[in-house]
Amino acid sequence: MVKIARKLLMIVTLSLLALSLSGQGGPPDLSGTWDLQSTFFLPTGLGGMGTCTFQGSADVGQNGTTLSGDATQSLVDGGTACPAEMDGTLTGEVSGNQVSMGMVMGGDLGESDFIGTLAANLALQGGGNTVSGTTTVTSGPFAGATGTFDAVQGTVPVVEVPASSTVGLVVLVAILLVVGGLLLRRRSPARSAP
Repeated sequence: MVKIARKLLMIVTLSLLALSLSGQGGPPDLSGTWDLQSTFFLPTGLGGMGTCTFQGSADVGQNGTTLSGDATQSLVDGGTACPAEMDGTLTGEVSGNQVSMGMVMGGDLGESDFIGTLAANLALQGGGNTVSGTTTVTSGPFAGATGTFDAVQGTVPVVEVPASSTVGLVVLVAILLVVGGLLLRRRSPARSAP
């Protein structure tokens, strides 16, 4: 009986250890609504009118590492060469902490690429992530304009037990081994002297 209990304890321990070493798996969840701000620096060929700063939101869907969605931004600061609004369709991907998105803008404004770095807020599920990076207009009347962007995922606090890190799971396995060993020793029948 004791041998079976020890084997069972060993199987459970090894299973937990394997789970902890396998990592969290999967890309970060970037789906949902994002607050978006972007600033474009107009090239000299467009009259050198300075900068165009936009603010708005993006609704992002995710399937594995593939991203898609729509974005709407309104001009908050800029000269007369800047469009009043930029609406568009987003497509892109996430790889590790790198996010790359393309935006096809309506109204014949062309296409723009957004490449940024994800800073995940692991304390909030489904929100709190930020992406910051650079953008380049690749086609249309503003082709050649470059800029920067910042995006913040809508925050939705969820009360749940956070996932354990690899170190946390290894510590848990060690504790289970010690407690299991102590329990097995206490329950072992006393051996009689010959």
